[in-house]
Amino acid sequence: MEVILDGEVLAGGLAGKNLKEMLEDLYGRVMGPERALRELIINGRPYEERGMGLPQEIERQQIQKLELTTVSSWEVAQHFLGSAEGILQNMVEAAEGAAELFRVGDKQEANEQYLRVLENLGLFLNMLQRSQEVLGLDFQAAQAGEASAAERLERLKGLTGEMLSAQEQEDWLLLADITGHDLTQELQAWQKLMKAFVRQGTGEA
Repeated sequence: MEVILDGEVLAGGLAGKNLKEMLEDLYGRVMGPERALRELIINGRPYEERGMGLPQEIERQQIQKLELTTVSSWEVAQHFLGSAEGILQNMVEAAEGAAELFRVGDKQEANEQYLRVLENLGLFLNMLQRSQEVLGLDFQAAQAGEASAAERLERLKGLTGEMLSAQEQEDWLLLADITGHDLTQELQAWQKLMKAFVRQGTGEA
């Protein structure tokens, strides 16, 4: 199997019996934390989970040529900062939609949308942490209202716990209130915070 990394043949290739293990080898041994994977092409086709399966389902012998394009973690973090306001706005709208579905009693659709909100919130927090590490963002200096980013991060984590508790108790009206009011307010505050982080990330005052 031929492995091409950023346009050049990777000497020795990658270890692993499936794509998941090979990517773990790539991240652990070859790339390091300063790089991130931008594009993955298998046998001339861009990788898509829906059409090709999960990484652990793609066996090594199925791959004749693996092409990988990476980008610096700094670039990933900068792109995240630049797009975060739009991401947060989508999350606000999804949270409000889930809350309304809970209020009208459409529990199945509400739960599906609520779970997507939780998943996207987790992804946002993960990227926020990575961007903080890469760019050295100051969570104490960035303010929205009277609270710093550090304080608002704790609020978000606390709200996540309250939402999960309400879900476990099947208190759908409480979950609607937290999701549609408290969470959306915090997400809107984070939209303001992201502007401050963009200035920090680009070195502006």
